[in-house]
Amino acid sequence: MTSEVVHRRLQPRRPGFRYGGFHLSFDLRDEAAVRRILSGFCPVRFRTEDHGARDGSPLLPWIQEIFSRHGIVAERVVLVCYPRLWGYTFKPVSFWLGLDADGALRGVLAEVNNTFGEHHSYLVAHDDRRAIAAQDWIEARKVFHVSPFFAVEGRYRFRFALDDQHFRADIHYLDDAGKVLLITQLAGRRTNLDRSSVWRSVGRYPLMTLAVTGRIHWQALKLWRARVPFHSKPVPPSEEISS
Repeated sequence: MTSEVVHRRLQPRRPGFRYGGFHLSFDLRDEAAVRRILSGFCPVRFRTEDHGARDGSPLLPWIQEIFSRHGIVAERVVLVCYPRLWGYTFKPVSFWLGLDADGALRGVLAEVNNTFGEHHSYLVAHDDRRAIAAQDWIEARKVFHVSPFFAVEGRYRFRFALDDQHFRADIHYLDDAGKVLLITQLAGRRTNLDRSSVWRSVGRYPLMTLAVTGRIHWQALKLWRARVPFHSKPVPPSEEISS
């Protein structure tokens, strides 16, 4: 999936930025086929150990159990994530999209990683578990430290759109008064995954995963030099999943 990521910090207002790249986007029932395409001499890899329980155990039963435990009907699960490239990856957020038998989105697990090696997941769904429409915003309390330039307070609001050709995720971070502090968007065009498309993506973004980490630290340096208030890292939440 070719993709574009956009960030805009509104409080205090800073110049926004956007950058292109590529993500994996596939039905977890097709994981074995994805692995075959990315086998042999291929710089792109998908590793089970990067996700879920992080012990190499199968991912589909793991996410199905989470959705079922939270009352979400998920006949199919589509995963959207950064791959490994040249053996390295950093995945700021991966999305597990739970779809019912008719293809309607019923729930999303947003799996967040920070640069301190910690991770936490936000379960996004309507309280009554009805289908999530493309215009629906769903909120979750912020409980996990991501950037030292934002406190662990306030809330996120999420919006998702998925079809056969496109995926979009909008994430807004709001303070306790409801003021939007940060706007983030991932927008992608879904394409067939084969060796040709993989090499085209690598040719266009040969150091993409390293660049993800580099951009995060470069933006942090600019915020530090601008004397944006710095927050120490708190103890991570005891629960792996929140909503």
